[in-house]
Amino acid sequence: EIVHASELWEDPAGGGAVVAAQLARLAGGCDFFTALGDDELCDRSVARLRELGVEAHVARGGRTRRAWVHVDADGEPSR
Repeated sequence: EIVHASELWEDPAGGGAVVAAQLARLAGGCDFFTALGDDELCDRSVARLRELGVEAHVARGGRTRRAWVHVDADGEPSR
């Protein structure tokens, strides 16, 4: 199946980052300990987490992993 994207955005994700962002919303802040690459994608992720109220404590090394998810018009992952 070919899926066409009409919008694009990036956000830090994964179970830990999602939970940390939600805790920051509920509690006004959150400390998050994680490992990311030593690259520009890590820098952008840390900056975005700070915008969300998360203080990221990062062990850096290698390259930050990236994943793509396509969502439909209802915000659900396309299958």
